[in-house]
Amino acid sequence: MMVPPPISCLYACLLFNPDLATLPQFLIIQSCLQKFIGPSPTVLLESFSNWQKLVTYDHVFVTKPKSAEEIQRTVWAAVTCGIQVSAAGSAHTADPLWVGRGHVHIRTSELTLEGGKRMIVQPEIAGKTAASVKVAAGVTQAELNHELAKHGYVFHPGPFIGEVTIGGVIATSSHGGFYNEPSVGGYMTRTRLVDGRGNVREFRESSDANVLNALKCNLGLLGILFEIELKIAHQVEVNFQNVFTPLRNLFSPTFIRDFVAENYFVNVFYAPYNSLTEEEAKAVIRTGRVPKSWDSGNDLVLIRLMNPISVKRSFKDERPVSVPNVTVVSPSQDAFIVELSFPTSVLQNISQTLYISLAGVPEVDSMEYVIPDPDFTSGAKILKVMSSVLNRASHLKGIQPVQEGLFRWFGGVDCFLCPGSKFRDRGEHGKAGEIDHYGAFHIHNPPTANLMQVHAFETALVTEWDKLGQHGRPHWGKGLHVFPALKERLRSSYGDNLDKFKTVRRELDPYGVFTNVFLGELFDINVP
Repeated sequence: MMVPPPISCLYACLLFNPDLATLPQFLIIQSCLQKFIGPSPTVLLESFSNWQKLVTYDHVFVTKPKSAEEIQRTVWAAVTCGIQVSAAGSAHTADPLWVGRGHVHIRTSELTLEGGKRMIVQPEIAGKTAASVKVAAGVTQAELNHELAKHGYVFHPGPFIGEVTIGGVIATSSHGGFYNEPSVGGYMTRTRLVDGRGNVREFRESSDANVLNALKCNLGLLGILFEIELKIAHQVEVNFQNVFTPLRNLFSPTFIRDFVAENYFVNVFYAPYNSLTEEEAKAVIRTGRVPKSWDSGNDLVLIRLMNPISVKRSFKDERPVSVPNVTVVSPSQDAFIVELSFPTSVLQNISQTLYISLAGVPEVDSMEYVIPDPDFTSGAKILKVMSSVLNRASHLKGIQPVQEGLFRWFGGVDCFLCPGSKFRDRGEHGKAGEIDHYGAFHIHNPPTANLMQVHAFETALVTEWDKLGQHGRPHWGKGLHVFPALKERLRSSYGDNLDKFKTVRRELDPYGVFTNVFLGELFDINVP
């Protein structure tokens, strides 16, 4: 239990203003939080920055608990001092989903399960239960799959960055490029967390479906998850192929269907301006605009496909015979050269192909637009509009801030706030047992770019996409700020599910312990 608070510390907490506090005041509160908590975990005073360095705080209090009990102590101490708490994993999210300056970040990297283990594999029992794994919330995707591979299993539906934590990818409803696979939370069958009262709670898919539907995309608002149980699959050897085709081919729903629905996994990468000729590149330098002879539809896209080796498929590959030797006028041209370095085909276990390491990878500012795309018609329109917007802007204003696009399709999930859940105005479409399918359209840029120009272009693109009638949803971890009228968009899109999520939130965190300013305003959460 928490140590009884000294009167002097209660008074210091009463006077503490996180936004205006000076270093001496931070040090006093740090000492008081430690007194409230007891010997462990240690309270640190640190600066914070997310991966993209777009969200920074000069001072936050940090604990690194190893157990649920240490999380409880941290939450009780924060409540006693009247400050908020967030879990912090790999900090890969682009927007301020964490509590800010002068509040408490619980780093999940040192959490363990019973016996000090980070994860426990639970093999399938024939005819009874599927294989699953219990993981501490701070386990990374790379760490999880390294261990699962030893037992002949894999966890495959997440994003392709190995360093993200399981707790983090569930919190933001992250997904991969498997057409029939949902976002990561769709594989969660049980979880344990510490709620806003400091109590340990357990929820199961079999008995607490409503709460699980909120937890599958929880944004850190429902508590500190410390133990998560996930369904896993058998390891499989796959053929990972890299083929190129002109962007204009993706304006056809039939073309998209043939390479997405007929394959196990598909990611499409697009680095614009890769069809520029040397003469056109020199014209860009001379005039500041891209000549009208260039058409983005002629640019090549990289289609990365994965299938089990038992599936034999061949694809027309329009990869150039040599690397283009054209004057560089856009970072996207360098991205295209990297794409060309990928081999035509690689045979590997699936766990070896799924993830990249952030080591040496430059930070990326990104946005994502998610729409229902059951027959690929909407996705084809989205890509055609993107091409038209890029052409028009390039011809009038010059090179546009798009280093690389990423397009992929994935399965839906029963979930209140997942981008890949039923849209309000689409009803219960489809037959019983059918999977809803969604298209996700990303734009990536280095955060060193002119971010005002980047975000203006992305907002303009979203505006044009909205005119198609889809009013796509943002990914919770990517560029929320580029979506016009975000609050109204979320209300219109999620409808009653937003109210259901908020009901679960009020039950698990009635005092707003896990609510920050940004999310409080977005969801109209009134913190007592």
